[in-house]
Amino acid sequence: VTGNTVILYNQPIPGMVIEPALFKNSNLREIRDEGSGTVISVGAEAFMGCGSASYFSLPDMTTASADAFNGCSGVNTFSFPSLATIGDRCFLDCMSTVTFNLPSLSAVGDRCFENCTLASTMTFSASLSSAGIACFHNCISMPFFDMPNLITAGAQCFENCTSATFILPSLATAGHYCFKGCSSATGFSFAALTFAGVEFFNGCISAISFQLPLVTSVYDACF
Repeated sequence: VTGNTVILYNQPIPGMVIEPALFKNSNLREIRDEGSGTVISVGAEAFMGCGSASYFSLPDMTTASADAFNGCSGVNTFSFPSLATIGDRCFLDCMSTVTFNLPSLSAVGDRCFENCTLASTMTFSASLSSAGIACFHNCISMPFFDMPNLITAGAQCFENCTSATFILPSLATAGHYCFKGCSSATGFSFAALTFAGVEFFNGCISAISFQLPLVTSVYDACF
């Protein structure tokens, strides 16, 4: 540790794991992995509540557990090119983050990006197939979600994404309130969707087209 900067290793130690809650609620400002193939896994709550942190460099991290970066409210950009798996609430309340560059990420759990209110760019793997409950809830600055292979979205997944339009051609299953309050979307076209739950499109005040050819069940206050 140098001042408010953690340099994890400047020599390679393959397979290093940052233990759960190791830096929780600390005043760290920068976290840098300067080894080669060093940190591959970050434990639950490892950096939770590090509200002063502004920069993370963990280029070889492949796994981040639940709440790993929850409440890191000062980070403008998260760029983790190797990150493939994240736990629930991993980036919850990262309210200053504009860019998430996670090109290897193929599945996201519950509330992972909830309340990331300034996020306007999110890059995931094209193979991303599932997103959990309230995963993108309140991502009010996202202009669009283009996820060609997303099949499953949990309840409230995109609720209150007030600026977004949606390109989700493979979506087949989505929970209640999934698109509630998505007030900028002018249309929804889900060729594989079979179920539209409670308040599913409630508050989608700009939508003029709903193309849902396989939907056979529509629940209360859906539109």
